[in-house]
Amino acid sequence: MGIAPCFTLIPVLIAAIPYGVTTTLLVMFSYAIATIGMMVILTSIALKAIQYVTKLERIEKHMEILAGIVISCVGIWLILETSLGL
Repeated sequence: MGIAPCFTLIPVLIAAIPYGVTTTLLVMFSYAIATIGMMVILTSIALKAIQYVTKLERIEKHMEILAGIVISCVGIWLILETSLGL
């Protein structure tokens, strides 16, 4: 819920409306804190995992090329998936 809050927040906010403005604001605030916290935690874990598995310093000078390769592979995969129905 903390990663994609848009879809799950709407019903919670609608359910909080009858309890007043304070409750609705409290729901918004707690959801914002949970979402930001979850994103920071998951990003930190991902960065630590990447640093552990590969030394970022070794591939840092090739980062743009690697990003381009990944983006190209995703594009090719999407083209193949839509055209071949994979």
